[in-house]
Amino acid sequence: MKGEIKFCIKEKNRTIIELISKDKLKDYCCTLYVQNIPTNIFPTTGSLKRFFNQDKNIVDNVWNIYEYKDLESMISKFHALRNKLESLEVEYLRYENGFSSKIRKVIFTNKPLVLNLNPKLMITIPSLSERVDSFEYLCDEIKKILKEIDTAQREPLEREDRECDDLLLGNTAFVHFKTPIQAAFMHQIILRENIEEMKCKIICLNPKDIIWDNIMKRDDSVSSQAREIIIFLAYFAVTLSWVLPVAMVGSISQLPYLTALIPTVRWINKFPKFIKGFIAGILPSILLVFLTGLALQIFRLLTNHRRILTGSSLQTHLQQWMFLFLHFHLFIVITISSGFIVVLENLVYRPTTVPSMVAKDIPKASNFFFSFFIYRGLNLLGNGLLQFYRFITEVIIYPKVKDSTPRSMNEREKGYQRFNPNWGEIYPTFSVYGSIGLVYSVISPLVLLFCCINFLLDLITYRYLLAHVFNKNDKCDTYGKLYPMAWRQLYAGIYSLEIFLMGLLFLVKDEEGNNTCFLLGILMIIVLGATIWAHVSINKKYTRSIEAVPYETMIGLMDAIAKKSSTELETNDKKKLRLEYLHPVFQFNAKNQRIWIPTDPVKAYKMECKKIRSMQLEPQVCGYQLNPKGKLEKSPN
Repeated sequence: MKGEIKFCIKEKNRTIIELISKDKLKDYCCTLYVQNIPTNIFPTTGSLKRFFNQDKNIVDNVWNIYEYKDLESMISKFHALRNKLESLEVEYLRYENGFSSKIRKVIFTNKPLVLNLNPKLMITIPSLSERVDSFEYLCDEIKKILKEIDTAQREPLEREDRECDDLLLGNTAFVHFKTPIQAAFMHQIILRENIEEMKCKIICLNPKDIIWDNIMKRDDSVSSQAREIIIFLAYFAVTLSWVLPVAMVGSISQLPYLTALIPTVRWINKFPKFIKGFIAGILPSILLVFLTGLALQIFRLLTNHRRILTGSSLQTHLQQWMFLFLHFHLFIVITISSGFIVVLENLVYRPTTVPSMVAKDIPKASNFFFSFFIYRGLNLLGNGLLQFYRFITEVIIYPKVKDSTPRSMNEREKGYQRFNPNWGEIYPTFSVYGSIGLVYSVISPLVLLFCCINFLLDLITYRYLLAHVFNKNDKCDTYGKLYPMAWRQLYAGIYSLEIFLMGLLFLVKDEEGNNTCFLLGILMIIVLGATIWAHVSINKKYTRSIEAVPYETMIGLMDAIAKKSSTELETNDKKKLRLEYLHPVFQFNAKNQRIWIPTDPVKAYKMECKKIRSMQLEPQVCGYQLNPKGKLEKSPN
């Protein structure tokens, strides 16, 4: 394990240096996110830049973080109006081609009479509201909202050029250094005597990975701290509330003992043999996959409400909690519940034999994992290769529900081409499988065969997914943090094995009632202590190396990086980089918006393009067409 983690760290450092040298990661590694800035000392971005430049001129820019909610609502309003206009155009083209018998030429506006219950709910009374031409009204509203968006985008950026705007919105900012080494140095040191000030610093931050809603929240508010405590308690509540259903699943796997113990369910014995085999073998695995999948969705929902600033940090956090949950339920609860039914049956009918039966019958819990590993591997292989769920939803259902305009059709097609894997949910599963394999390799070695079959099927699946399904440009890249953590989580399996063997050795007795393995049990205690020491040593040695790149590794690229320093970037490149570290609404180009028009058999789209231009908007023939049946489809050219 030590050698594997060391090799992983070496590969991580090599990959990061390679990306920096090729400029693919350099600007991100030069940018440091700083939180809890004392505005009484640093009231402006200029004053903060002077603070970092006290010794040397190492900072290129200090970028403020602007409020975006109003701008986001304006862009949402524009999207709604544009979608209505494009839908109206498709409806009109269908009407001109004889595929529709009516068209909405008039709509009711929110004037002069409207019940404004709140900013998101307005009720118009048609009989008293103004009737306007739908096309003209939508075009006028689109032009109006685009002007408002353009004005709202320009104002903060024009102020920023003067370097005198206040640090607002949670006292946070992005500091862009001239080289990655300078940024890494500032990331490692304490910036203020008061350690609560400017303590949260994130480096190598992909702007596409930022969770902007969490960036804007203040971390020192009472409500924020209370929310963190509530979510933390919710994690434990979910974990504990799953004990009973998972234990019932484990009990079902020991069906003969369950029916012998509970007379009211003995009617199951009347079922045919293959049905009883399905109930005892396949059904528990299906139920367990369903229960763990449901818990995963709850954990994901809870994690999204925590103040985690990036998607990569969210994946790391999710990996930790998912492993705790899966290890507790998939291994501990299932093992205890499956074996407990066996022991409980003997406790009821032969109580004097229970101590000697524990060591013999508890390993029978491995019977559950024989079928579970095979089912899980085949299930993943089938879903991975066939992508059945995505085929049903995105190829059969969504086209009938969502494809009302060329734009919606295009967005759907882009969405299902590639998607980003959630590695924070994938790694814990394999860590738990490895832990189960480690434990039962001693207690019930046959489980190793099924464990290896499962890993082989998973290997085939993920080789295919990585090559043809997963997005290779993952914005939530953790740069090698998840894999070493998954390796270290295998220690949970080693601890479980040693504790389990310790209990078995202390329980084993001969026919005269003497404990014949007491010394071996003492030896296992010593081995457990040695394992804890090794685990602590590995964590102490490699934790910092996983988080950062060593200085001696980066210093070799100092000259190459200096030649490509950010001070030599063109002005357009600097503006482009600045826009990346703004909320995506500031990257919205209000002057380059197009109304998508599909082509049609009678060429009516040409007249519609002229009408749109007459309203001072730009149309675009988008590569989609109405076929002879009036349905939207992609143009062959």
